[in-house]
Amino acid sequence: VAAYPYAARESVEVPVSVDASLERHFKAIKRLVEHGTYFFDYGNSFMKAVYDAGVSEIARDGDDKNGFIFPSYVEDIMGPELFDYGYGPFRWVCLSGKHEDLVKTDRAAMECIDPTRRGQDLDNYNWIRDAEKNNLVVGTQARILYQDAVGRMNIALRFNEMVRKGEVGPI
Repeated sequence: VAAYPYAARESVEVPVSVDASLERHFKAIKRLVEHGTYFFDYGNSFMKAVYDAGVSEIARDGDDKNGFIFPSYVEDIMGPELFDYGYGPFRWVCLSGKHEDLVKTDRAAMECIDPTRRGQDLDNYNWIRDAEKNNLVVGTQARILYQDAVGRMNIALRFNEMVRKGEVGPI
């Protein structure tokens, strides 16, 4: 502590500042929602942190065990659109670092998706079809899409075959 003279003071002040900041953020979000903004918790436990900071009005009936006044991303978007139908994330990384491997795996994933089967499949087919054009990669040659268990299995088997045949590097 002697080497860091502010450490003791900061250990008390920082949590107080964080809690005050969370309360300010909540009030701002609440105001925006009152004016028509759509808000959801993305899964970083923002609402729980606000509640723990002493803002009980973020919880239904003031108790976090009853849930929160705003929906979560999973409850409101991913659940009804994907998870409720058995669709889950399928992620892959082209360990070769080669962009051409990502292009090949995108094409292979598209071949495994029947865009006429369900709306979710069409969305994922379009997503992966347009990924290259939309320039979505920042750094690592990686991708994500959502498929049901059979779709994820089929894509994985196709990728394994591509690696085995030397068409792409490790995935």
